Amino acid sequence: MKFPDCAIVHRCEICNDRADPHEIVTRGAGGKRVDWNVIYLCLAHHGEFHDRGRTTWAGLYPQFADKIWEACLRAGRGRHDA
Repeated sequence: MKFPDCAIVHRCEICNDRADPHEIVTRGAGGKRVDWNVIYLCLAHHGEFHDRGRTTWAGLYPQFADKIWEACLRAGRGRHDA
């Protein structure tokens, strides 16, 4: 198993549908799969995050703005970095 939490059924933090972990700052951009960098999103909200970018997406879902900002800072990324 690639990640130990893959066997756990998670729920989207927005709509409560089945979800997968999503790294706010991708591993390729310096992020890690740790609590401060992960939100659980269904396929639709995950796609929306990528389509809009994290800054615009956080404007739609302000309850995640602080977590996104913290993840960017911890990963050494600026708020508006892609």
